[in-house]
Amino acid sequence: MRPVRDLDPFSLLSTMNDLTQYNASTKQSGPLNGDTTARAIQNQISNSLRAVRNSDFGEYKTLSDIGVQFQKDGTLKVNDTALNNALANPTRLATFFAATATDPTAQGFAVRVNNVTSQLLGTSGTLQTRTDGLHSQVTRLQKQEADENTRLVTVRQRLTNQYAALDAQLQTIQSTSDALTSAFAALNAQTSSK
Repeated sequence: MRPVRDLDPFSLLSTMNDLTQYNASTKQSGPLNGDTTARAIQNQISNSLRAVRNSDFGEYKTLSDIGVQFQKDGTLKVNDTALNNALANPTRLATFFAATATDPTAQGFAVRVNNVTSQLLGTSGTLQTRTDGLHSQVTRLQKQEADENTRLVTVRQRLTNQYAALDAQLQTIQSTSDALTSAFAALNAQTSSK
């Protein structure tokens, strides 16, 4: 698993959009279309990236205030003028990204993103919980498959035994029928010769 510091939330949002999309023209769904965990992760990341910050930290409250705007597909578009204005005041820009506070709305952008990704990727986070649930489901299904295979082997053996018993009875009946046919033929032959 990638370290939290290496996670790119913008690429993640774009990838998640691709995985959860539904293309109406081709009638094709992404592999995670309708997956509630994927949708929850998208919402958590998106909310952390778009959250309005506390006004105590000056004019920069959202990414768009420093010239970085979200597009519908999760990608970013840069407004060069606004970004250059923000870069002219590095102290405020540093506060926007790195401020630490108890109140989540007063935390810097990078701190908020790191907190959300830590919650998602932690040992008891959303992804681990979902992964554990899927592993349990796979284990349960494998046990059901093994139980069903055992049952089918038993049913097959029972049917094979029943077929063998019926075949043996049929052979006995056939032998009896052949013997009776021969006896009747002999009896008819004796009756005819008299």
